Amino acid sequence: TVPEGELALEALGYSFEKLILYTASLGLGTCWLGGTFKRSEFAKAMDVKDNELFPAISPIGYPFGKKRLVESLSRLIIKADLRKDWEALFFKNDFSQPLTQAEAGEFAFPLEMLRLAPSAANKQPWRIIKTDNAYHFYKTKALENSRASFDIQKVDIGIAACHFHLAAL
Repeated sequence: TVPEGELALEALGYSFEKLILYTASLGLGTCWLGGTFKRSEFAKAMDVKDNELFPAISPIGYPFGKKRLVESLSRLIIKADLRKDWEALFFKNDFSQPLTQAEAGEFAFPLEMLRLAPSAANKQPWRIIKTDNAYHFYKTKALENSRASFDIQKVDIGIAACHFHLAAL
């Protein structure tokens, strides 16, 4: 959970993804769940306060060796393994000029790790603009028909920032 506030969901996405990545480095399996769990039941058990947001949860455990048919079909349907092309995500100076990997230089690797980051419904809502020596993060329009009372794509921006920052380090 995270107390409501400016950049709270982005901070939660960053911190939780850092935990997810660490857990994966230990050989444990994880899976971000944002819209497919009974939030009210977990919130009750966790004693979530009125001023707190509870956007996501993850099971942690030992992965089953072989993917089951249902999991493989689910991943295919939601296009879980597809990612947007580099040119659709990264720009220079404004949104009219795609940033090439050559122009990104030493930041090509962190940007590629960001491109591969998970996101709600695999929407990859981040867009990055490079200006001089800075990278500016932007979020596309929120998902339509979201049942949540918060913008889950703000969590995605935190996840993206985590991938970029850790890869840059």
